[in-house]
Amino acid sequence: MARPRKVSLDYYPMDVDFLLQFPVRRIMRRCGAESQAVLLSLFGHIYGTNGYYLEWNDANALFVGEDSYVDESKVQEVVKEALEINFFDKSMFDAHRILTSKAIQEQYFTIVKQSRRKIQYNPAYLLANQEFIS
Repeated sequence: MARPRKVSLDYYPMDVDFLLQFPVRRIMRRCGAESQAVLLSLFGHIYGTNGYYLEWNDANALFVGEDSYVDESKVQEVVKEALEINFFDKSMFDAHRILTSKAIQEQYFTIVKQSRRKIQYNPAYLLANQEFIS
């Protein structure tokens, strides 16, 4: 019997200027310094679970809060702000209750293609251009 195909990543690259980028600074200004830990935890859960999205529910809010040492209410505040400024795609959140973005998906599909794994995805969740998938 074959092993199930892996969809998550063990590693993902992070821009060295991540904390200097305008959207991150805006979230930090509005939600506090601990929001950077929340964002990093969210990326870890996104890439480490389904690869390019995270189902947003109470359990994942709890896990992200525990990982970043903040209350769930602070996690929800950071996610709300990230959605307001389109750090995460609001239309995907509203339609499917997932956290994702075009940049996250492009990063994920590029890594999966380079590793020569078969790309698996839900077409309803797709934001990335076809060039990143084929």
